[in-house]
Amino acid sequence: MAFDFELIISGLILTALKSTDARPVNPTAVDLIIPDDNMHRTRLNYMPLDFHPAQNADMDIDTAGARIASLALGKSFVEFVVSPSTQNAASVYTVKWGTEMQVPSQPSDEEWMNWVPGLDELGFDDFTIPASPGLPTGARLRIGLPFGQLAAREVVRDHVTGNYLVWEFPATDLDARKRLRRGVANDVIFRGSVTDSAAGKGTLIVKQNGVPILSTSGPAQKRTIVQMCLSNDVDIVDLTFGSGSKTLKHLEHFDKLAPVLTGKFSTGIFQAPHVPSSLRTSDPVCNGTRYVYK
Repeated sequence: MAFDFELIISGLILTALKSTDARPVNPTAVDLIIPDDNMHRTRLNYMPLDFHPAQNADMDIDTAGARIASLALGKSFVEFVVSPSTQNAASVYTVKWGTEMQVPSQPSDEEWMNWVPGLDELGFDDFTIPASPGLPTGARLRIGLPFGQLAAREVVRDHVTGNYLVWEFPATDLDARKRLRRGVANDVIFRGSVTDSAAGKGTLIVKQNGVPILSTSGPAQKRTIVQMCLSNDVDIVDLTFGSGSKTLKHLEHFDKLAPVLTGKFSTGIFQAPHVPSSLRTSDPVCNGTRYVYK
């Protein structure tokens, strides 16, 4: 049967868009790149009844008692493939952008990729992304996506007021009065659709180093969508979890991929985006970045 699928992308993950445009609406390639640091663990979570697995996964349970499969991903190239490719409903990549503003003016604006900070806005220089399936220097994992739609998700809010938080980006100017101030998305979401044809059903296949590890021809149990989550986050819920976040210090780990800039707008030392000291999130934020390369 025809079906839609969603991949929520959460944690310390760089979304790489290949294009000559600074804000590409239709990039020619979309990859997810994960830095090789020892503070975060990469997992692909999915509903086990939706997939035919080729290897065992860990079992997790959500708060409603539903079983979730969690597959740890180590150093490798992973690829999401629609087979046959003619049964991918999309024929291009589509990325959502909006007008420049500090925070969303309405809920639908949260999907703009504006809210995912650029690597340069964090104070990092360019780095080299080799042709697929090559891993960039300093990367643990590269994930290729099929044609589909990419958008931001869950712009971060204050834990008391529920208002969108405005983050200051120190790396954008040494003069605090001129720095970028903008909201930040917690996640990115990728959406795709698989169609049927007279030749048969389309299939979504997840491959690791060219070997299929998961496949699905549609959701089970009368659901209409296949949902997955790719996360690169810390392993434990520690005692400070309820303290939330005032800074985005975790983003310093992108230095495994790219050097910190030194010059007019930067000290050469990573400076974390932050909110005023009186504000914070309700739980720790572990977000990612975007990077456009040619």
